Amino acid sequence: FVVLDPRKVKLVISLPDGLIYDYYFDKDKLAWRHWTDMMPSFQIDPEITTDILSVVVPTVESIRTGYLLELLVTHDQNVLLVGPTGTGKTVNVKDLLNRLPKGKYSSIFLNFSSQTTANQIQDQIDSKLMRIPNTEIDGGANNTRGLIFIDDLNMPETEKYGAQPPIELLRQLSNQRGWYDRKTRNFKSIEGLGFIGAMQAKGRSPITSRYLSHYNVISVMNFQDEDLETIFNKLMDVYLQNFQAPVRLSSNQIVQGSIKIYRTMLEEMLPTPTRYHYTFNLRDLSMIFQGILSVSPNHVTRRDQFIRVWVHECRRVFQDRLINDEDRNFFENSMREILKNILGENYDSILPPFLAFADFLGDAGNDRPYLEISNLNDLREILQQRVDEFHTAVSSSNTLILFDYAVQHATRISRILRQPAGHALLMGLPGSGREALTRLATFLNEYKIFTVEIKKSYGIFEWREDLRKLMRQAGIENSPTVFLLKDFQIVNDNFLEDVNNLLNNGDVPNLFQLEELKPILTDMVPIARENGRQSDRQSLYNFFIERCKKNIHVVYCASTAGDNLRNSLRKFPSLVNCCTIDWFDEWPRDALEAVGKVSFFRMESSSHIVEACLEIHSSVIEMSRKFHRDTKKRFFVSPASYLRFVETFKFLLNSKKSEIQISQQRYKLGIEKLLSTAETVKHMQTTLQELQPQLLQTSAETQEILISIDFENQEAAVARNFILEEEKIAHKNAMEAQEIKKECEFQLETVLPVLKESEEALKVLNRNDVYEIKSLKSPPQGVKLVMEAVCILMGHKPLQVETSIPGSKIFSYWKSAKKMLGEINFLQSLLDFDKDAVSPAVVQKLQPYIGNPEFVPKKIRKVSQAATSLCLWVRAIEKYYHVSEAVKPKRAALKRAEEDLAEFHRNLQEKKQALTLIEEKIGALTDRYQEMLTKKKNLEDQVEKCQVQLEIAKKLIGGLSGEKERWLDSAKELIGRVKTIVGDVLLSSSIISYLGPYTSLYRSEIISSWIKLMDSKEISFSKEFQLENVFSDPLIIRNWHLLGLPTDRGSVENGIMIYRSNLKFNLMLDPQGQANAWIKKMESKKNLVTMTFSDADVIRKLENSVRFGHAVLIEDLTDGDSLKLIYPLILNPVTKVRGIPMVTVGDSQVELHDDFKLFITTKQDVEISPNISSKINLLNFDVTMEGLEDQLLGIVVTEERPDLQEEKLKLQVENSQKKMELKKIEDEILEAMATAQGNFLENESLISKLNEAKRASSEIRIFLEKSEKTEQKIDETRKQYSPISRTVSHLFFCVKDLSLVDPMYQYSIEFFIQLFRTSIADSEKNGKFRKTAGISRQPLRSSTFPRNFDLAFRKTQNFIRLHVVHPSSS
Repeated sequence: FVVLDPRKVKLVISLPDGLIYDYYFDKDKLAWRHWTDMMPSFQIDPEITTDILSVVVPTVESIRTGYLLELLVTHDQNVLLVGPTGTGKTVNVKDLLNRLPKGKYSSIFLNFSSQTTANQIQDQIDSKLMRIPNTEIDGGANNTRGLIFIDDLNMPETEKYGAQPPIELLRQLSNQRGWYDRKTRNFKSIEGLGFIGAMQAKGRSPITSRYLSHYNVISVMNFQDEDLETIFNKLMDVYLQNFQAPVRLSSNQIVQGSIKIYRTMLEEMLPTPTRYHYTFNLRDLSMIFQGILSVSPNHVTRRDQFIRVWVHECRRVFQDRLINDEDRNFFENSMREILKNILGENYDSILPPFLAFADFLGDAGNDRPYLEISNLNDLREILQQRVDEFHTAVSSSNTLILFDYAVQHATRISRILRQPAGHALLMGLPGSGREALTRLATFLNEYKIFTVEIKKSYGIFEWREDLRKLMRQAGIENSPTVFLLKDFQIVNDNFLEDVNNLLNNGDVPNLFQLEELKPILTDMVPIARENGRQSDRQSLYNFFIERCKKNIHVVYCASTAGDNLRNSLRKFPSLVNCCTIDWFDEWPRDALEAVGKVSFFRMESSSHIVEACLEIHSSVIEMSRKFHRDTKKRFFVSPASYLRFVETFKFLLNSKKSEIQISQQRYKLGIEKLLSTAETVKHMQTTLQELQPQLLQTSAETQEILISIDFENQEAAVARNFILEEEKIAHKNAMEAQEIKKECEFQLETVLPVLKESEEALKVLNRNDVYEIKSLKSPPQGVKLVMEAVCILMGHKPLQVETSIPGSKIFSYWKSAKKMLGEINFLQSLLDFDKDAVSPAVVQKLQPYIGNPEFVPKKIRKVSQAATSLCLWVRAIEKYYHVSEAVKPKRAALKRAEEDLAEFHRNLQEKKQALTLIEEKIGALTDRYQEMLTKKKNLEDQVEKCQVQLEIAKKLIGGLSGEKERWLDSAKELIGRVKTIVGDVLLSSSIISYLGPYTSLYRSEIISSWIKLMDSKEISFSKEFQLENVFSDPLIIRNWHLLGLPTDRGSVENGIMIYRSNLKFNLMLDPQGQANAWIKKMESKKNLVTMTFSDADVIRKLENSVRFGHAVLIEDLTDGDSLKLIYPLILNPVTKVRGIPMVTVGDSQVELHDDFKLFITTKQDVEISPNISSKINLLNFDVTMEGLEDQLLGIVVTEERPDLQEEKLKLQVENSQKKMELKKIEDEILEAMATAQGNFLENESLISKLNEAKRASSEIRIFLEKSEKTEQKIDETRKQYSPISRTVSHLFFCVKDLSLVDPMYQYSIEFFIQLFRTSIADSEKNGKFRKTAGISRQPLRSSTFPRNFDLAFRKTQNFIRLHVVHPSSS
């Protein structure tokens, strides 16, 4: 603002031409100037800036708004920008806040939604404020002026008194400069704050004028087409500067065409209750150009290529959110006109039948080109390769089938995720493949995926903790991450509040506490420095949020069923404004067909089966719409329902085939056993005739062998006695020889120590000792004596040697001794010397030496130690000789005794060998005798056994002859079932998968159409098809009826659906409580656990039941929200841990027992989410005319003929028990015969068991024949009362239909039955049935009419009078 003093300045300023809004006043030049004079040049680096939404292109409107905004803010004025979505309000404010001096201003960003609360706003602002130094006042950070920017200011909903608590809190802050601290309850002063607001002008809650008075309001107008052309032409000029000339020259036309299609969609495709997401803004227009600028100059070089890119992006932005073909055709026709009128191109010639762009066609990496694909088959093949890699990477047990529908949506989602701040809102019914395709698209973009797991206690604390993990992963690790969120995971609206903030700003207010934020900022310091960013606290956090916004891609999978999504989009507009919408239709026929072909490719006539499945699914969709029109009750038929149908068909087909094969095998084995038994009888008769002669011959041979054995035993006894006498003599001779040996050894023991001592002395000597003696030239006398004695023993003769007298020679041993000493093995030869071979002559020669007093060891030791050892040896040898000579006669006697003994032993051994031969012969004869005895005994046993088995076989064949005929008939019947099994199971699977929620009337109608379909598709099935004939047993159904299941066909089908479905969860619509009572009786013996959702220990009971296989009955479900308590159990898939199936119950992983079943009953029409409906059996147990008629017949017979009814019930129970016993006996017979090994006639326990079973079977059959005749007579009598039960049943349905007139008219079956009993009691009792039957109708009508009439609204009384008193059905 400028202030001029009129006394000093004379100012004359003329007003410009045109509107005053087109000019601003230049205070420096004191002149009016056009806004275009202030417009800066537009510059941007297209290589760096890839997010077109972050680019600000200056226009007159943005310059004008920015100028006024800055002028007011810098003069401490509050500003409120009001205008439509996409007009740049938020961008202008953020641009200003970025330009303001950081040391003077700080900013706080708030984003309002419908769920924003006052406490949230207070906490968010308090967390950003700091204490002003030396005061008790809070203010902006670092003593700056805090500017609070509030986006979508008018979003918070009004409370019941019309106020908006967040707005009122801000008004208090503006008026009172502070607020009360909620913890201390003291007033907290706050100064130095300014406010900038932005909001739409309409469509939101009105803001109180008291708060608006604090703002300067600036209206931001919608961009005119000229402004939009300016903006996007500038953008295109910058981004297309490297493209070829044909592309650049087409830019202006593309911009015009984009604006035209945007305006067309904005004006023609208006939001409606079913098209609530048809809201378009300038963000959508920007996203067209964001996609266009994704292509590379190297791949788009021609004008036609550029146009195809543009058409493709227009389709993705606008067409993908359209909900039906009518709207899509409108869009295509609009594009056709734009191509013709603006671009001058023919739609059909420039566009191929299929058009897509994707960046996953080439190698993985960051720089992947955005390429055109004009052939769907090529795209499918490329994507299939990536799908195979995806399955390998994630190790998924589920196979992703790439039909055309899935290929297109996967490509669309991948395109969204690759864009900056690319978020997706995937709208459709559950089971349409949104999650699976998102995971595939995430894999294609090489991103990480993040999701939350809902448990019992999952609340805002757990949600915030998951968000913190997500933001750390995206902000610190810099990992591009897809945040996959499903609508059933939104258990609290605050979840979407945080998602709304995440989409808008990339931040969740107050998500991180101070102690949690410190480690994040610490981790961000090196990252910020590496990227050239400042490292102060606020800059680090802003950089962290910037990385989060860049890396987090939110994908929200929302169900279009019900009003939840519409309400969410109204409360949280960022789900539409910041997300690219992809609408998932019902699966087209080719998608369903592709799933069927993959599932049934191994079956015969698979093409016909697939076609039948498609027709069945389509007919159910049509029937559900008709049912909704007729009853206002909606049951969703989604692709998940079709997948369940396919899985159920496969499961039941395999189950039924296995069941039939087992039955066939048992009957086959039973019949074969009977036939083989008959053959065995013939064989045994022949065998018995052959065995008799063999037995006689064996007896004679055995007697002959016995005689031979006696003769041989006598000879053996004689030989054995002779050998015993000889052994005694041998023993005596051996003892005598032993005595002689001992005497010899005793005498020798006196000399052996001396001999051993000498040998030890020799061992001590070594070569040096020998050399010492040898080297003596003149040996001492003692040495000579020793060596001479050694030479004599060793046999060395003396040699002549010359003496001192010339010519004189003498004999001397010394030379011979030296020669002997020189031998290498001299010492060893002494040790090896044969002392027993010494001759008497040698000993005689030694005597002079032995007697020489000088030849003793003591004296020899004085001259030579070595000679001493030799002396000891010589003397020991001499001594040994004399001792040995003394014992020589005894040795000779010992030798003779030993030789005689050996000869005696040889003779004795020969005798023994002869005895052995005799004994072996006796043994052989004995063995032969035993063999013959065994053979004789075996023959006798075989004869006896044949006789016994012949008798048993005759009785068994005669007794089981009737069973044989029945088994043959049953086997033939099973062969017929095999031919029709596919058609029967297909029809049964259709009923079990689809028809549970519908009433009998609708079931009968559609089943009839399916039967015609089977004929047209040439699929064999039973001509008299009934579900109970295929997948149940009459005995089981009869038992169900006895336990309280109504007798009508619909109730029987419901029972089969419960116990033959592969699902463990059952939700039963049970207005009359019949299903509840039946389940209690059915599961009473299986530890049934009964509870309600209001019980405090529901989760604990569920955990125990899941773990131990107990059935659970949850009664009186009142609303669909109560089911959220068990969402984790129903919706989370079964996982396997070390091969053990695990499910989530509450917050725990629990082992799933195979016997566990869950039953939920409700008496109300509860709206069930499509997420749940495809995971459970929905069963309609509403009373039917047929079932009620049978129930009322029982009541009237009980009242009129209690004896008859009692006998009827007694017979039913007995018949059911007996038939079950009969079936059990037949199964036992077949099982016993099938498992019998070999000839079962030899198994006495088996034969006994079969005879007992046959006897019991005969008795039961006789009883059943009598009881069935009695029951028929009783039924004939009961039929006389049928007119009463039929009339009363019609009357109940007349009364029941009054609820269609007004919901107040509700009547329970219990009330009506009590009324019926009262009317019977009031009837005239004259003993005649016809009179009673005639008067029972009138009292009931008389009783029913006043009760309904007195409680009726006046406007409906006449209708009730006609409807109840004169029902057409009566």
